Amino acid sequence: MASLGRPPSSAPLNSADIPDNSITASKIVDGAVGVADIADDSITGAKIENNPTISGNLTVAGDLIPSSQLSHRNMIINGDMRINQRGSGSLTINSGTVQYPCDRFSARGVSSAGVFTLESVTDSPAGFTNSLKATVTTDDSSLSGTESYRVMQHIEGNNISHLNWGSSDNQAVALSFKVKSSLAGTFGGVVQNGDYNRFVPFTYTIDSANTWEDKTVTIAGDTSGTYPTDESLAVRLNWSLGAAELGTAGTYTATTKNGATGQTQVISTLNATWQVTGVQLELGSNATPFEHRSYGDELAKCQRYFWSVGGVPSPEGSSNYYEHVCVAYMQSTTAAYGVVPHPVFMRAPPTVAILNPTGFYFNNNEANTALSGGGVINNGKYNTAISFTTSATRNTQTSGRVLALGSAASIIQFSSEL
Repeated sequence: MASLGRPPSSAPLNSADIPDNSITASKIVDGAVGVADIADDSITGAKIENNPTISGNLTVAGDLIPSSQLSHRNMIINGDMRINQRGSGSLTINSGTVQYPCDRFSARGVSSAGVFTLESVTDSPAGFTNSLKATVTTDDSSLSGTESYRVMQHIEGNNISHLNWGSSDNQAVALSFKVKSSLAGTFGGVVQNGDYNRFVPFTYTIDSANTWEDKTVTIAGDTSGTYPTDESLAVRLNWSLGAAELGTAGTYTATTKNGATGQTQVISTLNATWQVTGVQLELGSNATPFEHRSYGDELAKCQRYFWSVGGVPSPEGSSNYYEHVCVAYMQSTTAAYGVVPHPVFMRAPPTVAILNPTGFYFNNNEANTALSGGGVINNGKYNTAISFTTSATRNTQTSGRVLALGSAASIIQFSSEL
């Protein structure tokens, strides 16, 4: 009769009786081994196969000590593309100007060459409600020079400090995402540092056209180069839709690379589509399931880099009364001053854009007074001081006012994007 490790006896098995990695699920008949059949402390980690799957419930009486963090694993913000504060529709990417189809994700292209549109759509795999979709509207089949078409996310140094990139203590990361394209084959991307002098291309394979597929790419840490660990730009993560400067996947270089050798040049095929969602970048070589954070948590993370006020009617639904922005006071009969608090501590003092200032007004107990212009007085990570000008009609110097929006086109945008 065959035996495991030693001839059978009446004594229970202990760890010395079991060769390393010998117990697999297929070796055990359902219900054959009970607690009474196993001596205390006899099964160690070395006796169990790597990455076992437990189909039933697992109860741990002692402390569970994970090898990596259970939450806040994902260094990508808005990886499920739910947040779109700008309300961006379909964007035309036809230049090197960066545009944002949803929060934290951006794209750029090439002037006077290929063109693609990029938008947030509801076509998405199970468990997700949104994805980014690129569609080639003008093809570029002769990529040359520094031409590069890409979808990207820039990552702040504070969020990658634990990776120790640029040192001998560097850590690998796992990039995982869900992707669909009208094309099949090998696709590429590249990770770049903030200084744009360290580059490591990567590849992934789409097996079937027009089918959502899960992809995981392991990216080794960099032993050299500079990767800030503060609020500045540290890492550029790019998915390439076409590039002329290509490099070997998995090999770091100081020479500019915007894609991987052998990649499918999506931009070269008219009407080709490419979609992505469920993006996760985490410590370690193995990807874990996508970390679904609450809408409020994700929105707050996005607002560190961009937020806006205005553009929507008040809950009362009146066409004359829109969002209140801040309390202000009249410095003179024609100028007012107000402080707008940011909803979160922003990455850096933001760039402020005041759209359609004539649509703003002061609301007080006398009447609503339209404004004629606006500007920034003082700017910080916590708040921004704004001045507005108006007519002298019914405005008394030093009196208080509420700055409000009277038009859906009147918006104040605050941007600290990387």
